[in-house]
Amino acid sequence: MNYLMNFVFLLFFLTNYIFSQTLDANVFSSSGNFFSNNKTLSSTLGEAIVYDFNQSNYDLHQGFQNIAADLVCSFDCVIFNQQINLPQGWSYWSTFLSPMDTNMEDIFSQINEEVVILKDQYGEVYWPFFGINGINGHNYGEGYQIKMNTNQTLTINGYKQINPTVSINEDWNILGCLYYEPVLIEESLAPVIENIILVKDENANVFWPYLSINTIDYFLPGEAYAIKSNSDFNFTFLNNQIEEALRAPVYTFENSFYFNKPKITDKNMTLGFSYEVLKSFMKYGDEIAVFDSQNNLVGRQIFEDNNLAITVWGDDVFTDVKDGMVDLEPFRFIIWDSYQKKEVEINVLNWLEGTDYYKTNGINISGEIVEINNQIKPSFINCFPNPLSRNTVINIEVLEDGLVEIYLIDNVGKRESLLNTELSSGLHNINLSINKNPGLYYLSVEEHSNIRVIPITVIK
Repeated sequence: MNYLMNFVFLLFFLTNYIFSQTLDANVFSSSGNFFSNNKTLSSTLGEAIVYDFNQSNYDLHQGFQNIAADLVCSFDCVIFNQQINLPQGWSYWSTFLSPMDTNMEDIFSQINEEVVILKDQYGEVYWPFFGINGINGHNYGEGYQIKMNTNQTLTINGYKQINPTVSINEDWNILGCLYYEPVLIEESLAPVIENIILVKDENANVFWPYLSINTIDYFLPGEAYAIKSNSDFNFTFLNNQIEEALRAPVYTFENSFYFNKPKITDKNMTLGFSYEVLKSFMKYGDEIAVFDSQNNLVGRQIFEDNNLAITVWGDDVFTDVKDGMVDLEPFRFIIWDSYQKKEVEINVLNWLEGTDYYKTNGINISGEIVEINNQIKPSFINCFPNPLSRNTVINIEVLEDGLVEIYLIDNVGKRESLLNTELSSGLHNINLSINKNPGLYYLSVEEHSNIRVIPITVIK
């Protein structure tokens, strides 16, 4: 009997020892509450092991879950790595891991020379060229905007959290994707759908419940999403409770566009058009494009006999050219008739929400639209001196005889008439006197349905 008891005791000791050694590296133990050289100091046989912890002080939580058996295969079961593609130019990114190294300088240490700038949802930046790091630590659950010099792959090592909950604030947020695999966005957000105004991804796709538009389809690991909410709320990523139907494979395809792809920047707004508004002007497969006052393409979308959303891209201040719209600049719309193979210009007579002008992060919904029969050609506009202290000369090309109006627009959209007169077609030099406080303004030249805007700066 004594031999039998000794054998049982020895077997229990060896089992416990082996189990403890298996969990010795980088594992969160139900009985530990701190790290030593990235290891937990103890683990009690039979208790649950979980990944949930607080990044700042590594508080660990205990609870019974059926994952302990999966951890017997060593620390690789617990320390994960995620590879995130960062394309050249602007994009969003996030990670479902809680990084081991949370400082942005450490996270990007391998590709730091290719990072132009990184921004969080609060406007703070990580700007390596100037040695600026206003973001410091990575915030779990948040996404980030980044501009890269070249295509790179970001590798992050860290810990998974089970069913993490994040706080979403009223107005705009950048939400990270904490799912481990693609999940349908509409079904995922269904429990909080009444809080969602708009969701946007980096490629101009949107999820817009009010207009029943969903061109995003899936939450994708590694991506992040700009989300506008009408109130504060909490959202939980249910990784271990997502039904198989929500994990359907992602099929992507590239539509064949007539209009070229616009430049993707760090700013944009969203325009919505209902099917009822468009059906008299567009057929399935037709396209609608948005242009700025300098005839730059800033947005496009294909009509598919449904409500339609267009992302309009703003100007990138980190380049030397105007590659998007500036606040208070008017839109210009062109429809491509894919059946008759011709361009048709339209004008929005009224907006159910929003105005005729671009506004960063704005959301517009179109009312009635009309076709402009005579297609407008690009025309010349310039202003010198600019910046100016009081007087300037605006050089404009008038396309046809008729009424020409020039307005000065301030940064809150207030318009002041500077000229209202009949001009003949051709080039005109017009002297203007602008007695305003220093700041940024816009000159809007309007003739018939042609509106051109040029920014000016008033100095002392």
